[in-house]
Amino acid sequence: MPIHRVLNIDFVVGAGYHTGIYYEYIPIDGQYVWQATKRRHWIGPTKAEVTLVWLIGCDNYNRNPKFDKKQQEKVQATINALVGEDKGGVQ
Repeated sequence: MPIHRVLNIDFVVGAGYHTGIYYEYIPIDGQYVWQATKRRHWIGPTKAEVTLVWLIGCDNYNRNPKFDKKQQEKVQATINALVGEDKGGVQ
């Protein structure tokens, strides 16, 4: 998503499978005492990311959509003139 001429923001969400071992402890007389070792399995979202992207380079920038539309209209008019098309169709 463009936010400036040379800056974009990218959003990423990843899904997958995660597994791991964890240990259960309970407090007894001010000390944590090990109770059990368990495995955890997770299927679902595993990553969320927001990235600021800086477009580096001479000709690497976010172009104005209005300018692009005008540029496309000029190119189409040039093509129509070369092909010999008018608004009424092919001559």
